[in-house]
Amino acid sequence: MGIIYRQAKMLLDAHHSGIPMDHLLMIGHQSLLLHPSELRAVRRVCPGALANYKWGEYADRFFKECLGVSHVNTLDYSSYEGADILHDLNQPVPANLKGRFDVVVEGGSLEHVFHFPIAIANLMQMTKVGGTIFASTVSNNLWVSHDKPATSRMPQWIRNLPLYSTFRTWLRGTSILHSFDNWLI
Repeated sequence: MGIIYRQAKMLLDAHHSGIPMDHLLMIGHQSLLLHPSELRAVRRVCPGALANYKWGEYADRFFKECLGVSHVNTLDYSSYEGADILHDLNQPVPANLKGRFDVVVEGGSLEHVFHFPIAIANLMQMTKVGGTIFASTVSNNLWVSHDKPATSRMPQWIRNLPLYSTFRTWLRGTSILHSFDNWLI
């Protein structure tokens, strides 16, 4: 799972538009995957950022240096990649995680979760009112259903979230950014 240039650009655009990003939650420890020309493009808008960048390093520095994030947490099913919050997204999140994060970055974990409705409800509940969810998936007609049965329904679920919640949706390619005013779940 990783942040490629298209997702990095979308996050940068959201940050520059004033989306609050002080406390960020990554779903899975996301890698940052920027080719040299893409890294140069990022550095044009974030001068001096990502010094000594190495392909595939975790995206924590990008979040802090380019988006002004002061606190980054990582939620995962295991601590294998250094997650500091361990939780199975097939199960409802505990109360201490609800309404805690300004932004939640989901870069490819949901396609591995069997119970997608609970997982997306968890993301929504962990996001503060006025916060933002950034969701990206490889489900692009080549990879639909590549892992779990829920994957084949995921693109439709993500695109239909405004039917179940009250928030703004930004689309760029296969990436979707949801900005919550509140939720109805």
